[in-house]
Amino acid sequence: MSKIGHVIIPIDFSNQSTIALRQSYNLAKFSDAEIVLLHVINQDLFERLKQFSIGKENYEHLLEVGITDSLKEIAKEAISKGLKVSTKVMHGKIYDKISECAGEYDDSIIIMGTRGKINFKKRFIGTNTLRVIKISPCPVITIHGEEHRDGCKNIILPLDIDKETKDKVSRAIDLAIAFDSKITLLTVLDTKDEFIVNKLTRQLHSVKEIVEKHKVECESVMIEG
Repeated sequence: MSKIGHVIIPIDFSNQSTIALRQSYNLAKFSDAEIVLLHVINQDLFERLKQFSIGKENYEHLLEVGITDSLKEIAKEAISKGLKVSTKVMHGKIYDKISECAGEYDDSIIIMGTRGKINFKKRFIGTNTLRVIKISPCPVITIHGEEHRDGCKNIILPLDIDKETKDKVSRAIDLAIAFDSKITLLTVLDTKDEFIVNKLTRQLHSVKEIVEKHKVECESVMIEG
């Protein structure tokens, strides 16, 4: 398994994202990983606000400086615990940029807060969270509510026939064993092509068997997206 070297934490300055950050401390310490605090500036909103700014030419720079300073302030708690922390500001769609950021490293995992209840079968999940899970190049851990645990209760592992899954599965299994977690295998169907659906179904069953051989509780879920 590739060692986890970067823990990506999307920060929108909400209480839930702060909870997700604090929940990541144990994993970062366990893996000796760097925490990456990521804020994504919504490009459409940015352009609208820019129209009303006085110094339009400096608006983007000042905004990024202000956000970076805020991220550095948030990072102080983690740094005081001996953890490595970096900050990053990106422009674009939230789910695209979170995935892009994770893809910049070959040893990353995403931990993100969600305000929606996680229930894939009933589709109780935030839109951005679901999209991140669907396109993520690495495992995603979602944090719901304010309860803290030493580790995580459920690891969401997105599977896609077009992506390399072996390393993601191995990494998720190691995390599940370390923190006594359940693994939820998630495939989002965006096609009705029978060949692709059958291939994804076989992949789900195959990966589920691999996970369960390691005596890790595992659930496989396939939803339409």
